[in-house]
Amino acid sequence: MASATPSQHMRHDCGYQPQTLGNAQPHRRSKSRETVACNRDHHPGALREGDSIQVFCRSLDKWVKGLIVKLEEGNHVRVEYEDGENRCAKWLRLNSDHLRIPPATIQDSVSQNGKRSGISRGTLAEEASKAAAIHSIGSGTKPAKPELYEEFCRRAETKQTILEIQNRFYSGFGHAEIDWAQPVHGIVVDFKGDGMQLGMILERLSECNEQYVFIGNPLPFNGGWHFTAVNDFEHPREQRSLDPSWKNIRIWHRVNYVPTQTETGAPALTPREDYNAENRSKGAIPITDDFKLSTIILVGGLMPGTLNATIMADGGPAAMVLARHLELSEVQVATVGHGLDVLIALGSRERSLVAGYMAAEFPYWRHLLRINDLMVTRRKVCTHLTPGRAKLVSASYWGQETKEPFFKALGLVSSGGSSAGSERLHIMQSSEAVFCFDASKLPGLEGASCVGEDAAAPTVAVFVDEAADPVELYEIIAELLRQKFTFHLISGSTDRDDYYREHRRREYHVESSFDDMRSHVSHRVDRHGHYCRLRTVTTETVFGNAMYPLKDCFLLVPTTPANLVDRSIKFDGFFVPGGQSPYFLLDDWAVTRLMNAAPVAAAVGHGPEALVGSKWLHPSGGEAEPWSEGKFTSYYGAWTSFRDVITRYEKKKPGEICIDSSGRLFTGNAPASAKEMTSAACSAMRFVKSAS
Repeated sequence: MASATPSQHMRHDCGYQPQTLGNAQPHRRSKSRETVACNRDHHPGALREGDSIQVFCRSLDKWVKGLIVKLEEGNHVRVEYEDGENRCAKWLRLNSDHLRIPPATIQDSVSQNGKRSGISRGTLAEEASKAAAIHSIGSGTKPAKPELYEEFCRRAETKQTILEIQNRFYSGFGHAEIDWAQPVHGIVVDFKGDGMQLGMILERLSECNEQYVFIGNPLPFNGGWHFTAVNDFEHPREQRSLDPSWKNIRIWHRVNYVPTQTETGAPALTPREDYNAENRSKGAIPITDDFKLSTIILVGGLMPGTLNATIMADGGPAAMVLARHLELSEVQVATVGHGLDVLIALGSRERSLVAGYMAAEFPYWRHLLRINDLMVTRRKVCTHLTPGRAKLVSASYWGQETKEPFFKALGLVSSGGSSAGSERLHIMQSSEAVFCFDASKLPGLEGASCVGEDAAAPTVAVFVDEAADPVELYEIIAELLRQKFTFHLISGSTDRDDYYREHRRREYHVESSFDDMRSHVSHRVDRHGHYCRLRTVTTETVFGNAMYPLKDCFLLVPTTPANLVDRSIKFDGFFVPGGQSPYFLLDDWAVTRLMNAAPVAAAVGHGPEALVGSKWLHPSGGEAEPWSEGKFTSYYGAWTSFRDVITRYEKKKPGEICIDSSGRLFTGNAPASAKEMTSAACSAMRFVKSAS
């Protein structure tokens, strides 16, 4: 019978009600992936009778679960499955497009032949619990330096709340588990990535039975684990619309490979278990056509800036690994949102390695592509072939219009079934106390404006939108209260696309009806009977970082959209905290107009990115300003936003500030610099106001 053909053994038997995986077409490989699959060693010794597989059932037009019931010479297997009413069986070749063999099935058998198997579910659960404990998840412990935290929590505006968070721990594939003849997807990781983006990508990779690994810098104290932000979406409106149920989810990911170099300086990857910080070339495997990642994925959030400030900085090994993959054919490099910033950082300070490439821009982020000489497209998901024939797939943002086109461009078409790969996922619930500072309860606050007790003090603007850094914003507000300034909390304009169309026709004069704003902002009446159009924004929440002064804390802030700010108000200066907030202030004509009218500017962390396009970084018509040649700084991971003014940019140590020679522009590079920068800028604003 060993010589019989598959067709001779095909039969249908009646049976019990089936358990299937949902609607899908067979997963179509690209030509290169078909070639790889055909060359794979699928000998029967790599499988066992009873192993679980997936079979494409033509009568149901979907993938269904099945079992291997017999192995034959000639690379054939007999499988059994159910089509809804019947129990079915047939012979298939091991490289058939109608057969899916989970990589874990093959690797389980390989491990019995002397190779190491992957992490067991019990071990993964133990590692997850240990990592969560190391980061004090759910413990309610104070930061290492608790002074600011204690001040924050004591305030009358601060209340405690409890979040029930689902922690999803993904281990990825270990080096000994991987079949390099099959596609291997590499996800570059650090802390504070966008959890929804990464979580949905991991779900899809698992559902498609794809091999995936995490590339990053393994922390020695926690087993190489990093985790994403919680609820801090890169594009809140689009992502909440995509999946309103995605709340209170934290994605953990363990580094599988470390970017390194060989002894000869070639870019390489080192398995985490072989990595030696004292001898980084030990165990390094050079990137070649035979050892490469099929796909490199870069998600958005604040993580791209962290990567650019750490493992990608200054042309280090990680940058070399990424650049090398761009030179190789049959490689995909995929970015979502600000994940593109990591590619843009490649190259020299003056010119990006990806100059001339075409990519999809994050909304209102065209300046970044223009100054780095990338071609801009109106497509929300863009595919571009590099000179080395690698494929760059970029998604403008994560949302309903981009998710599936992004996956389709990568060949990750949904089977419509449940996710596989559960042996690499452990889920753990945690109850976590967080502290919320509600700025609407500040004494003297009316709407989004706080009238200071000192009538002679300056009046200033604080530009803040979604996911601002909580330390930077709180330090700014606290200092303004101490100095008895009058301040207005201002967010990005409402319906910005509509306003731009009006702006192009009528310059800076924009009017909007009450009804136009109803779906975006709330309407309150102040004590004078005037309508106050407000938008409440939420800062990010930093979890699990004992060195962060306001861990497990966030702010709720009422704001006035920039296009609705009373034009009669004259600001003596303004402040911009960092985090993701500046992303929503860029390319906003109303924000820029207010910034250009102010005589003093202060921005910290990512905040200086909001100055792009204003007189503070780009004087109109080339006009010379006192600060035109002045120095400034920012969080170092954001330096690519300033390539066109890089001669003015200064890299500072964390916590340092930069004051330009005119004494009008104040910048800081980290939350630790917020207090000093705010105090110095307040002094300058007092001086300018008194001299005017």
